[in-house]
Amino acid sequence: MEVMGYNPSRFAYTLNHPVENVTWEMAMEFCQKLTTMESASGMLPEEFVYRLPTEAEWEYACRAGTKTRYPHGDDPDFRLFKQFAWHSGNSPTGTHQVGILGPNPWGVYEWCLGWHARYPGGEVTDYISPIDEARVIRGGAWGWWKHLSTHC
Repeated sequence: MEVMGYNPSRFAYTLNHPVENVTWEMAMEFCQKLTTMESASGMLPEEFVYRLPTEAEWEYACRAGTKTRYPHGDDPDFRLFKQFAWHSGNSPTGTHQVGILGPNPWGVYEWCLGWHARYPGGEVTDYISPIDEARVIRGGAWGWWKHLSTHC
């Protein structure tokens, strides 16, 4: 609210709820406005900017140093899943206050800077995908018409 002046959320119940209905363009505008505000106030060093993470940066933050299938463990039968993720089985009607479920060790969900593309294979460090037709969002998504989930 302080940066953009509005909240695009359909479920803006409280200030402790996640902001949803944010387009990639809105996220980019937020980064630019936050950079301008913090630079003008002297809070951000001159050469720094806020930006969306690359998909590789997001993956690194999502994994939070883990080597398992999910940051909360391999969880082959999804017994722990409901402790870490909202889905159609435990969230049929809207968003929930942040901090109710367990985060990954670092807590991440963001639009990414790049475009959707296949990784080139092998071990990749800080890969930025080429321009394609679809933006990348990692960590899960909530749609009022249905729940969508992607996982680390």
